[in-house]
Amino acid sequence: MLKNLKGDKESNNIKFGCYIYQDSLGYKDIKHIALECEKLGYDSAWLKDNFIPWIQDYASFNSNRNNITS
Repeated sequence: MLKNLKGDKESNNIKFGCYIYQDSLGYKDIKHIALECEKLGYDSAWLKDNFIPWIQDYASFNSNRNNITS
């Protein structure tokens, strides 16, 4: 068994986090989920670090622009 290096009882507690799968979610949805996690007592919330909320609009814009003929 590993010895508790910090010497406090709190470091022995199990902590729970929530991974928020944010693909196709907007900021308001993610914020709502994060606040619910906080209300439920989760210790942390996790997101991907490459969150690009505008990517769908960008892809749609480019596909429409490429279809326009001069």
